[in-house]
Amino acid sequence: MAGLELGVTNLQLRVSINGPGGWFTSTTPVLVSAGSGWKSISFNISSSSLSGGIDYTATMDAVTELRILHVTSISNTGDPIAAQLDIDDITAAQSILPTVYLTALIQGLFNGSTMVSDTAKLELRSSSSPYTLLGSQKGVLSSTGFAVFSFTSAVNGTPYYAVIKHRNGLETWSASGNSFSSSALSYNLTSSQSQAYGGNLIQVGTKWCIYSGDINNDGQVSFTYVIAVDNDNTNFVTGYTATDLTGDGQVTFSDLIIIDNNNLNFVSKIVPSGPSRRTQ
Repeated sequence: MAGLELGVTNLQLRVSINGPGGWFTSTTPVLVSAGSGWKSISFNISSSSLSGGIDYTATMDAVTELRILHVTSISNTGDPIAAQLDIDDITAAQSILPTVYLTALIQGLFNGSTMVSDTAKLELRSSSSPYTLLGSQKGVLSSTGFAVFSFTSAVNGTPYYAVIKHRNGLETWSASGNSFSSSALSYNLTSSQSQAYGGNLIQVGTKWCIYSGDINNDGQVSFTYVIAVDNDNTNFVTGYTATDLTGDGQVTFSDLIIIDNNNLNFVSKIVPSGPSRRTQ
């Protein structure tokens, strides 16, 4: 949209959108300086740029009210202010976010043909030291290990490490930096051991998988975790727990076998500037 600020007070503009899923408001305001004249103003309304509400998709599918307001904190009600803002030429533009199309399987959840679907986190990191975090998104790995993650901070032509994290899977990095082309990046960890940094994958059937058993996400499968799984097995623990490596809703001897083997093989994460041990 185009805006004309005629007053003597700086404005902090946010967009606030209401619908069945509740009010969603810009997390970061757009500053419009006093007396700045006509200028182009844009608001990012992706889920990562808005705060509040309960169901982003429900609101965006049936918007009932849109507000453009001056407010210093995140709210759908503007702050009292003496200012004049003229608005013209409001348009909606589609933005294609850089998107990673990932295929990754988790050892304990994969039976050789299908995987128990589960949530995972994908980080994008700079391909050069100190490997700065550029963005982090959660997604759901399907029964084939496929998931889609969109980022607002990534750009085409710049290489990034892809880092996959899971509630009881070992943190695993892509073998090298990979770049977006036309805002798309496809990466398949399952096709070859060399797809992971340091070859840090285990083969299940014909596919390569992320190691299971790092139930505290500290980068190793330690004997402490073997004890935790053994205790939960003894106590017949059920539900969505980190000690349930197979994803069947209960902690059993099958989970214990997986974590015990990985502990005996000194399995730990391998990162560009971190630990580099791995035993197959």
